[in-house]
Amino acid sequence: MKTILSFTSVLTAAISLELAAAAAEPELTRYHVKVTDAVGQPVAGALVELYRGPDTLTSAEWHQRLAGRNTTDTNGAALFAVTNQAVAIFVAGKPGLSLAWSLCWLGMPQLDPGDQPVVLALTPPTTVSGVVQDAAGKPLADAQVWVNLAFRPTTSRIGAGGWPFLNADAGRRYLAARTSVDGKFCIEKLPADAALELGASKPGLALDQPEPARSGLNLSSLNLRAGQSDIVLTLKPAGSIEGVVVQATTGAPLAGARVTSGDSIFGAGAQPLPPTGPDGRFRLADLSPGQHRLRAVVGTNSCPDWVCEPVTVELEVGATNRDVKITASRGGVVEITVHRKDGDLPVAKASIVLAQQTNGESATTSDQGLARLRVVPGSYHLMVSKSGLVNHQVQLTVEDDQTNQVAVTLDPAPKITGTVLDPDGKPAPGIAVSYIPFNGQERKSDAQGRFTLLSDPNRFGGQQQPERFVVARDPARNLAAALALDEDATNAALRLEAGLTLGGRVADPKGKPITNAVARLRFLAKRGGSSLGEPVPTDAQGRFEFTGLPRSHHYQVNVAAPGFGQDNHDLPAADAATNRVDLETFQLPLANLLLAGVVVDADDNPVAGASINTYGKNQPQLSGRTDSEGHFSFNRVCPGPITLSANDRSANNPRGGEAGWVSAEGGDTNITIHLGSIVESRATAQRPVSLRGKPLPGCAAAGLTTDDAPASRVSLRGKPLPGLAAAGLTTRDAPANQPVLALLIDAEQRPCRLILRLLGEQAPALKQKGVAVVVLQSSDLAEEAFTAWKQQAASPFPVARLKQEPEKARAAWGASALPWFILTDKSHRVIAEGFALDDLDAKLGELK
Repeated sequence: MKTILSFTSVLTAAISLELAAAAAEPELTRYHVKVTDAVGQPVAGALVELYRGPDTLTSAEWHQRLAGRNTTDTNGAALFAVTNQAVAIFVAGKPGLSLAWSLCWLGMPQLDPGDQPVVLALTPPTTVSGVVQDAAGKPLADAQVWVNLAFRPTTSRIGAGGWPFLNADAGRRYLAARTSVDGKFCIEKLPADAALELGASKPGLALDQPEPARSGLNLSSLNLRAGQSDIVLTLKPAGSIEGVVVQATTGAPLAGARVTSGDSIFGAGAQPLPPTGPDGRFRLADLSPGQHRLRAVVGTNSCPDWVCEPVTVELEVGATNRDVKITASRGGVVEITVHRKDGDLPVAKASIVLAQQTNGESATTSDQGLARLRVVPGSYHLMVSKSGLVNHQVQLTVEDDQTNQVAVTLDPAPKITGTVLDPDGKPAPGIAVSYIPFNGQERKSDAQGRFTLLSDPNRFGGQQQPERFVVARDPARNLAAALALDEDATNAALRLEAGLTLGGRVADPKGKPITNAVARLRFLAKRGGSSLGEPVPTDAQGRFEFTGLPRSHHYQVNVAAPGFGQDNHDLPAADAATNRVDLETFQLPLANLLLAGVVVDADDNPVAGASINTYGKNQPQLSGRTDSEGHFSFNRVCPGPITLSANDRSANNPRGGEAGWVSAEGGDTNITIHLGSIVESRATAQRPVSLRGKPLPGCAAAGLTTDDAPASRVSLRGKPLPGLAAAGLTTRDAPANQPVLALLIDAEQRPCRLILRLLGEQAPALKQKGVAVVVLQSSDLAEEAFTAWKQQAASPFPVARLKQEPEKARAAWGASALPWFILTDKSHRVIAEGFALDDLDAKLGELK
């Protein structure tokens, strides 16, 4: 289990598992919904519907019901009053326009709706279409096809507790179709910018696509895009799973358990199964081939009498697995009491998340600040949060038949307050104010121009402090201001002045405008930066504009479009007198090539359900999963180099420890990815023969000697860490009497950059554990390029270059591949090396 979960994975654990009712009397929250068109103008007469689950949810009961319906007024506004502590989806539509949606965790304590509406943008509609076929390639009539998951990148900013996701339950209701006699389908009313995943079924048949083990909500790289017309979905004979839920102590059948397979919130969206009867029996039908992770939930209370260990079942095409046994035990209980540090008062309605990598529970504290959860034994990450207070995180080990009592004290969250003034010195109301680089919020100034922002309570320590700004923007009047903050600043006064307009044009390889591209803006600062404002779609001429930007600052614009690649343009700090800059045309390459292959394990066996991700300059970022035979394919990649990563996050390997990387070219259809290996060369038509457990073939025939291929790498285990001074690091970077985690990378390799980014997400937890982290660049990267990359990467850790020739440097550090981890104890003696990031938690546990 990871030391600290990312925000998205914590959110997934929270909204996909049990949410407890906070009090006997439900508390109402008013949610303002604003419906606009593609350019932000209000849409009157749009129908807005609110679907939500019950106040107390379990992973076995994720079927939404209609909870409200309203029509927007002349200002495009609709108001809903709903009880807290439920997950819901707002969906808006109007004839002639696309649907728009927002998934909300109502009452989420980290996000106070305030005066920020849930914005739903209706745009010109488009479709997705294709054909459904059987395993022999024969078209299937009367098959059901639906949007299993959808994401809208142009509404990706979090606001008022909303995320731009549509799950399968809503997809079946709003975005579904049946195939015709020739197997063809067409789903309408999609926004042009939607990324999506499709589901399909027919009685007795199921999609050959194992249920994903989702670890977060980072789903912007879904493989399919609105507007595609060449989709092929293959259905194979469905399987079923039959079994029984029994009590661990007596073996007797357990009634009242609901059994599900996979992720309920992002799953197939079917009605929940009835609970088990006196015989404890259950049956799951019409399942896809591959691995299924079964979870049983007993009752609907946040602290039930029984908890069940998940069970993994391997299901072959068309088969029935019988006699599956799920064991229910009393588990362990965790009692959390939450108080404020100032005044020692209990904290009501604090969010409690007790999570593992693929499992967990959540609840909300009572008026007395108490929450009680029952979970299966194991190691957990506890996160306690409440708006206006600093989050608390700690690791727990829960034992069977034991009660863990945890007392948590939350500090008041640091705030930045201030005022925004117009150029004439008068208060400026309604101005968007953001905090850089921790821009998870945007607030509007009040009638007196005042604002309050929560600053980040877990800022990175050490020498790599990001530069902080408060940014105020009035795009309508093209006014803006930015103020750099001192380290301990808590107040900011900004005076608006003439802003910068940043424009651009997006075209295809022939120079024709791309009218459905999306441009995103980043405000860059030293060792940091963040997105600023909403993504902007291109118009009929392929143009976009960002207005109301502070002048004399550094920006980066990313542009992407369905069916094309992506591109980034940087704008260095412009002259203060400049009020408009037009970037060079973004010419996006066509993404019209196929990319296909197979994922195998160390023994060359195909791996079903492995997650696949693509990376590459100008390439679209795509993700998918292997089918039951380990195959994968993407039909929308660009020409040129592309890197693929595979990770076995199946139920048999929930930690995702087995990963593999390979470099390929757009259009390759014979790629083989071996888990546990990094291959830098292009894939070949013939699958390589595994040498696992075999001697290395002779090197003499290639003219090599033992000097070229030593018998083994030098291990540093038990030895002192090599000196850091030669790399320009000091004792401030790696203090005495403090464990050190060193990461060797090649900044030109995407796998290394990805690992560095993932490690950065754990910076606060590593700091809390007293572990010093240093990053060492080991390649022929020029000094200028290294400096530029270092600034752009904005790592929270000290980053330095090893001055030796790369091969010698890696040999001195015992690194046989990159990225390479080395962990020392407090005396800086190496205790572990060459381990995976997912094993970091276990390695830290070895520290005394």
